[in-house]
Amino acid sequence: MSKSSGIFLTGSTGLLGQYLLQDLLLALREVTVLVRDAGNLNAKERVAQLIAHCSERIGHKLPNPTVVVGDLNQKNLGLTSTDKQWLGKHCKTIVLQAFHFIKLMQASHGKQMLMEQETYWIFRYN
Repeated sequence: MSKSSGIFLTGSTGLLGQYLLQDLLLALREVTVLVRDAGNLNAKERVAQLIAHCSERIGHKLPNPTVVVGDLNQKNLGLTSTDKQWLGKHCKTIVLQAFHFIKLMQASHGKQMLMEQETYWIFRYN
């Protein structure tokens, strides 16, 4: 079976990631997101809140992405073998988006500031 044109996206609950997710969903792309449980909310609840917030912000009901539970900091992204097989069949593109803190720098006014960088890696499978 050939892979669909689905996109596997990480970082979708972050500040910039939510806008990337919103734009992909508005473009009617099939999106699967990797999200971890956090606080009192499980991954699916976090995504549901995010989609509701984005939908309200743009005045348009967004479709729901497929949610897989995992964590970038875990071995194999914390994915089950079933999730990995499903992703292999349904996602042709992977967008690994992560927010990295680069370093603490001395600013010209003498105060220290934290330099940040948004990083994306995009992989496409044929």
